[in-house]
This record gives sequence, C-alpha cells and structure tokens, in this order.
Amino acid sequence: SISDIVVVPSKYDPWGIVVHEGMLMAKPVIASDGVGSAIDRIKHGVNGYIFTAGDSAQLSHWLRLLSSDSGLRDRIGYAAKQTAGKWSPERNVRSLLTAIDLNIDRRIINDKRWK
Repeated sequence: SISDIVVVPSKYDPWGIVVHEGMLMAKPVIASDGVGSAIDRIKHGVNGYIFTAGDSAQLSHWLRLLSSDSGLRDRIGYAAKQTAGKWSPERNVRSLLTAIDLNIDRRIINDKRWK
C-alpha cells in the first residue's frame, strides 16, 4: 500500500472529505479538531485520532503510536472503514448542512457588525 496512515492537519477545513476517503480505504486517520468531518466521523482512539489544530506534539504522538504498531493500525483502519460505510448520501448532506450552519454562526459571532 502507498499509505498506511492518513493525516489531515488543517487548522481549518469546514468539510475535509479526505477524512472520509481515508476511512473508506481502511486507513487510520489522524485529523485536527479544525477539520469538520473529523468531528462527525472520528471516535478518538476507536477509528482514528483527533488532535488540537497546530499542536505538533500531539500529532507526533499519534503518528509514532500508529507507525510503531501494525496491529493497532489494522484495528483502527478496520473500525474506520466500518464507520465510513454507515454514511449514506443523505447523512452526508445533513452533515454538510450542519457544517455550513456552524460556519455561518461562527462568522456572525466574529463579525463586528453584529456586536
């Protein structure tokens, strides 16, 4: 295989489709908490890992853990594929709409015109 682990370290990505793609390929995914789909799909330590965006020590920890344990990679990857298979097109649309709503709410909160 070309890749054993999928890493999505984005500080902000409202969707992050690569998380779902990696999970469908039975790869453990390590994603930052700035990636919207990671929060929806990853159960930390069960089917992937989530770290605080920008925290390279946390990212490094999870990379070392998965890199050194092929059995763990396989278990996490299998669980990831099982999770990804549960996401129907309808569920994807609902999740996308939720992400859009959260993004709009975040912009309103941060928009000085509304203060």
